[in-house]
Amino acid sequence: MNARFVILIHDHPTLHWDFLLENSNTDLAATWRLLQEPKCNVWISAQRIHDHRRMYLNYEGPVTMGRGTVKKLASGLFSLPCECLIFEPDGSTMLTEHAVDLTEFRFHHIADEDSQAATKWQVATFRRNEHGEEFWRFM
Repeated sequence: MNARFVILIHDHPTLHWDFLLENSNTDLAATWRLLQEPKCNVWISAQRIHDHRRMYLNYEGPVTMGRGTVKKLASGLFSLPCECLIFEPDGSTMLTEHAVDLTEFRFHHIADEDSQAATKWQVATFRRNEHGEEFWRFM
């Protein structure tokens, strides 16, 4: 499966990065709030937040209701090595048991020519520890 992803710089309520993975079955994208700027080969603490509308996969600018602005850091396509994402009938997205330890998300293209990303990552790995804390690493 090839689908779109984006990492957005979001300045509200405090500076963070939103990582969105497209769900082609709905108008929503699975979303994590990254608590620090993505850097190559560094585990980044992440919070699974509500799924965002797919329009944010190619949007930059102000967010409605005074929730700051978003700007693209990186975007492109990704594929999954297994059935790691479950798309629920209500449109929400969950990670399966395959994603409990380590799951690699292969990126075919990680940075647009106009992207701010200094590194063109090829792989993102997801990890959930025994306390339920989630992390992403981009390489």
